[in-house]
Amino acid sequence: STDSTLAHTCKQLGKRYSACRLSVKAVENVPSKPEFLLPPITDWKDGHSVSVAVDSTTDSPVPTSHRCLLETRDGNRSLNATQVTNKSSKFELDVDRHWGSPASLVCLVNQSGLIQTWTRHRLPKVLYKAEGLAIRISSGDLVSDEEASFSVTASDSGYPAALHQCRIESKSLGEDKTAESDGSSHWRFTPQRGHNGEQIRCDVVQKLSGSLIFSQTVNSSNLEVKYKATVTWPRNIAPKKEGEALSFVVLADGNPEPSSQCWLQLAGLADAGFWLT
Repeated sequence: STDSTLAHTCKQLGKRYSACRLSVKAVENVPSKPEFLLPPITDWKDGHSVSVAVDSTTDSPVPTSHRCLLETRDGNRSLNATQVTNKSSKFELDVDRHWGSPASLVCLVNQSGLIQTWTRHRLPKVLYKAEGLAIRISSGDLVSDEEASFSVTASDSGYPAALHQCRIESKSLGEDKTAESDGSSHWRFTPQRGHNGEQIRCDVVQKLSGSLIFSQTVNSSNLEVKYKATVTWPRNIAPKKEGEALSFVVLADGNPEPSSQCWLQLAGLADAGFWLT
């Protein structure tokens, strides 16, 4: 009967019968709306463990329990409380990017069997690194002083969206770029002869609410930059007597590697001379 239920409840609460009746009547009119206590959104990283609590302390006058499920795109999973008081429950979650977005905590709030209500709380979006990063240089040869292009690509863009910062050696290749929805960014630059053999390096930085979440660096293969040869002639050649051997060194630097042939022009004779070996 109602009276026996109330009497039993009063005994559990250790209160007088009349006071208990008033308390139970109040509970019947005010279902608990528990508070969900979650760690900061920056803690919800793929593979990390987080603690969440469901607390009915402020709005339930009777002992209250919580039975909770994790609701994801793959279905629901029951959670076991790691810590319980008479009005709150604590759970441990292993954060997984494959939950999908959004995942939710769904709880049955049981106020001493008098009122039972379901409540749902959406969980923060899972943070995870961009994956499969690569630098892809446009087809064709890189030629010194001629504009070229490259792209930073990703097999998975990750979350939050990344900022790409690219450079050759220590020289920036332009303003930072926010990755597109597929995780890519596209760049134009003018290679120089000094870039031959160097690498393009790009930092992939993921921030949320001003906090650094992930940072990675991706490198290109060594650049192959074509450039015209520069020739360095000897400054002074020692005089030689007739019949003595004359030798000197001519330096030529270029890519592809240049070959050199020298012609000895006879003084005063425009068409006279011979090849040197």
